[in-house]
Amino acid sequence: MDETTLSKNHKPQLRGCSWGCVVKVFLCLLLAGIIWDTWLKPPVVWYWNINGVDLWIPRDYFEPKYVNPHEEDFSLEAKHDDFSPVNTTKLLTPDVRIAIANPRYYKPIDETLGLMVEDFEAVVDKGTQYGLTYLTQKPDNPKDWGEIWVEKKDGKLISFIECDKTKPIVPQGITICNQRFMHDGMYIELGFDKRQLSEWRYFKDRSIALIDSFRTKPTSYVTIIAIQTLSPQEK
Repeated sequence: MDETTLSKNHKPQLRGCSWGCVVKVFLCLLLAGIIWDTWLKPPVVWYWNINGVDLWIPRDYFEPKYVNPHEEDFSLEAKHDDFSPVNTTKLLTPDVRIAIANPRYYKPIDETLGLMVEDFEAVVDKGTQYGLTYLTQKPDNPKDWGEIWVEKKDGKLISFIECDKTKPIVPQGITICNQRFMHDGMYIELGFDKRQLSEWRYFKDRSIALIDSFRTKPTSYVTIIAIQTLSPQEK
């Protein structure tokens, strides 16, 4: 058959594959991409060493561009309900910010609390609320800086929470409470909405559980991005 005998309605085909075949290949590739991104794509994990503690943290918990590879501290965001990643640089209620650092760059917890009590001036012990000792200022104190909530066990300081009225988040007008404590040689600071102060123990326990989950080295097809911290002599 030559060209003169071809039907007028004849449509040329790609060599070895019709247009239908091309569409099928395209759909298969599209489906394969969706499967890869949804189920098979290896997560990117950042490796950190904080005061001798190895941590492997999924990048979803913070934006990489805000990571400083030469510092032994960082912060991440977690959702209030299940502590899954928020992946944002702004603390929005009801999210929780978790800062993890080497304690050598910070004063001991008891010393920090002592300094804050001095700054508050004329602190009044208002008893126990939410399982915490509630400290505040006298009503006539012109420096209305906020409140301090102290966690103790057998008379020993475990953690304390500072709710600073002078530093509300604008424009939301939310007062943030910051809880400071130590965990396995790491300095931890949590930030959360003061309106959720009654949930402080839940925030602390879930944060510790989350941090401990980062101590398990991931296996099988996981991309590791190493963050090498520098010694004080190298900085």
